[in-house]
Amino acid sequence: MTSQKNKGFSLVDVLVAVAVMALLISPIVIQTFTAIETNQKSKEKQVVIDNADLVMEYFKSTSKEKLVVGDVSDDVYIKSVATPVNVTCNLYNPDGSVYVCPKSDPSDPDVSSFVYSATDYTLGETRLGRESGLDKNAETAEQQAITGSGNVYSRTVILDDLNNNALENKCTVKYYDNYNDGKAALDTARAADPESDPAKMWQLTSEYSIVKYDANNHVCAAIVENHDYNYTNPNSFGLGNIQDLDSSKMAIIQGNATSLDRQFYDDFVGSLASIVAANKESLIAADTWKNYNTTEKIRTAFENTRENQATFSRLLTISVKAKEVVSDEAKSYTVKVTAKYTVSHSFLNQYNGNANYVYTNSYTIFEQDFNTNESPDVFFVYEPFIINDNATYTSYAYNDYITVDADKYTSTDNPSKIYLIKPDKTWAQVNNKDRNVTDDGSTEISQLKVDNENFNYYFTKKFTRTPDGTGGEVVTSSFSPVKIYLSYLKNNDNSNKPLQVVSNISTKKNAAGETTINTAVTGGSQFNYGGTTNSDFPGITVDASTQTLIEYPDMIADYNSTGKDEKSLVPPLDEASTSDGRLYSITVTFHNDTKPSESEVYTYFTGAKGAD
Repeated sequence: MTSQKNKGFSLVDVLVAVAVMALLISPIVIQTFTAIETNQKSKEKQVVIDNADLVMEYFKSTSKEKLVVGDVSDDVYIKSVATPVNVTCNLYNPDGSVYVCPKSDPSDPDVSSFVYSATDYTLGETRLGRESGLDKNAETAEQQAITGSGNVYSRTVILDDLNNNALENKCTVKYYDNYNDGKAALDTARAADPESDPAKMWQLTSEYSIVKYDANNHVCAAIVENHDYNYTNPNSFGLGNIQDLDSSKMAIIQGNATSLDRQFYDDFVGSLASIVAANKESLIAADTWKNYNTTEKIRTAFENTRENQATFSRLLTISVKAKEVVSDEAKSYTVKVTAKYTVSHSFLNQYNGNANYVYTNSYTIFEQDFNTNESPDVFFVYEPFIINDNATYTSYAYNDYITVDADKYTSTDNPSKIYLIKPDKTWAQVNNKDRNVTDDGSTEISQLKVDNENFNYYFTKKFTRTPDGTGGEVVTSSFSPVKIYLSYLKNNDNSNKPLQVVSNISTKKNAAGETTINTAVTGGSQFNYGGTTNSDFPGITVDASTQTLIEYPDMIADYNSTGKDEKSLVPPLDEASTSDGRLYSITVTFHNDTKPSESEVYTYFTGAKGAD
């Protein structure tokens, strides 16, 4: 008989096994739940970032004047807009030392900070992220009223001109190429400034710049580096970059006016030929017919006596007006540019009772309708009146006249702008006839832009003839700036105001390195406001019953309804700054109101397209 013992597991054995298993499984369980939690947070963070991108794109694409309380677009609702505040930003080098702004004068005090403007926008709250695990009973009534699932986030947006002020102070906020470079620089900055309070530490932004924030989340310190070009803050003029060189939205005029100069010249010489033909018998009797019996001889004879006389005139009228108006709202616009040429000449005046002949002709340079929501801008590649493109010298007229004609639909709070642009290559330069603005003409045109501060000016050659006492004459010449007379047409509705003119003509840097326009040059100024009367050129007058030619103002009162006057003639952005300057920087901040312990701040700096 065989005895079998099968007592099984004792309670102690089971307890020991369970304990061992618990020890082995617990880390795995904890790790699993941690991974789930981390994954949920990661997904929520991505949802927040996606919503921040949506907010960012909205603020980038919306004009600042339209960012008002009650504005709604997709998931963006503006609840309140704070009064702009001035914020002081302290400047530091990448090694943590204090940055000192370059001085215009060695006697100036050191400056290591600047003041910029910031405007805070509070958006409507939104639910984002995880859908479960929420105790809505613990939420406030306002939070419970927000529909959807997820945590409640409050959102703020800050627009500031920090970058522009940095550039004006000869520095730029330093942006690192990637996260690793930025993190290494952050560690260096924190080592140089070992702050224990997290709220006062250096922070690495999403664009890899290194800054500190104050209690209102405004940048109060930044790591910067030098730049060596002059920069003008576009916001100081209420002016931004040209947004869209689209011929369906902007009137683009290139080269048309100067081609008409040649047309006018040919027509004018034709009028002289008519005078010669009408007086053929007298010319034959005077034995001078042989001097005028061909068009080329008439042209040559006229050139020998004219030589850039001040009696030539071209009047450009730039008109931007509403075409179709419904319920006092413009639905379409028309841009029209005309050139009216007038010349008062004494050539052959013996056949006009010794009085000057007055010849006038008008041409349309540009005319186009625009079916756009806003009144179109005008991009006009401009050059003064070329009297004779066959001359061996710079043959611009002494004077050129421009008038601007607008109405109440184009001079609104967001009016059309006229970009009056001087190209690098003008008629005089292409023909290698322009010289430096010195009497000896020793500098070739190729050097003008390199070493001549007057490159952006238009000059013409002026001749003086003096009897030499022996029956001959001494001919001398000098350069004189073309006088561009700028005026505007005031219509009988008395509601319009002149449009703002933006130009790179007649721009210089002043002692402070700022771009200015119409700086005085030898012999006078380029732009002259007014020029409304000139007895030599009757074609400059307008219809007194419907229009008045008004002197163009230096300033436009309450331009854009900002409550302040603006310059009426302003320089464009500095070419060197267009890639670095930002009209406004944008900071987007999200706060988790449902779970404040998990609150994080996501910060972005980027350009704000179209912001005022």
